[in-house]
Amino acid sequence: EISCRYLSVRRSDYQQVLHKAALEAGCELRLGQKVIDIKEAIPAVQLQDRTSVHGDIVVIADGNFASLLVLIASTIILTTPGIKSTLRQMIIPEEDTAALSQPLSTYRAWAPMDALNTDKQVAELLSQPATNVWLGPGRHMIVYPAEGGKILAINGTYPSRNDSAGEWNKAASVDEIQQRFHDFDPVAKAILSQARDCKSWALAEVPRLPRCRSKSGKVVLIGDAAHGMLQFLAQGAAMATEDAGALAE
Repeated sequence: EISCRYLSVRRSDYQQVLHKAALEAGCELRLGQKVIDIKEAIPAVQLQDRTSVHGDIVVIADGNFASLLVLIASTIILTTPGIKSTLRQMIIPEEDTAALSQPLSTYRAWAPMDALNTDKQVAELLSQPATNVWLGPGRHMIVYPAEGGKILAINGTYPSRNDSAGEWNKAASVDEIQQRFHDFDPVAKAILSQARDCKSWALAEVPRLPRCRSKSGKVVLIGDAAHGMLQFLAQGAAMATEDAGALAE
């Protein structure tokens, strides 16, 4: 087993930064907008209430059917977790683009810093605002401060037989997580003893696509909708950000 440190940002904190930037750029955000069809030649998207939204380009970063609609400068952006995208199949109908299950799952949880700091060894480890990683046979555990240092985000990845891709937010217990990492460093186990709101996420990847845009060139896939990969080293967020920068350029 080995340990290492690096800096990290929690997903929700990063999303807040992007949300603020989007509003400052003049975006119009619409929540709960279910998309049932894309008219790529126009281009336009048809919503569940049968109304249509037109633009010069449609950017897809969706999950099931898009539940967030962003409008800016004649660009329509559809977004929720992209690995489970159903719109991807509409853009690339000639191949099966369904996410591929992987033999891994990850626990997601958090722990209050106040409770953690009562343990001397844990407090010493957490005195620096860094990400801490424990790597062991077939498993690894990652923790990092979030919400301004009020909580510690916890991720623990382990081998798992998954019947469906992207089976997210299944309830898990603290006892279950502790048992899974029972032979890890005592500090890691002390952190797990304070875990709250434990969930299990089945991991999956998107198959290699023949292209990332529609044949008309007016609809484009970015982020996990285009190349969803395992979440190690925040690859999904990093690649989505790179996609957005490249597309803007």
